[in-house]
Amino acid sequence: MVNVQEILEKGIELGASDVHLVEGVKPIFRINRDLVEMENAEILSKDDMFDVYSFFVKDDENMKKYIETEKRIDINYDVNEIRLRVNISFSNGVPVFTARRLTPL
Repeated sequence: MVNVQEILEKGIELGASDVHLVEGVKPIFRINRDLVEMENAEILSKDDMFDVYSFFVKDDENMKKYIETEKRIDINYDVNEIRLRVNISFSNGVPVFTARRLTPL
């Protein structure tokens, strides 16, 4: 099972402006405009992507309904007092995530 919190914390530690989670690749950090794969990480599977979806959406029925209708959503998420905007969308029926740091470096 993918550890979303650990990935986000690592991105923050490395000074990433964005963290991208997409099926078929390792977690990717945008650092100084460069896309960098997370070291020592596994390639994300379809099941991993649905685990990430569950991590962010949990059992929030309103959020689930909104995503079903709009096919995407932006939410706020905090990691160690760092505010992130997380975009959840779908590609070929599989969730895709981008977390952008809102709190200045």
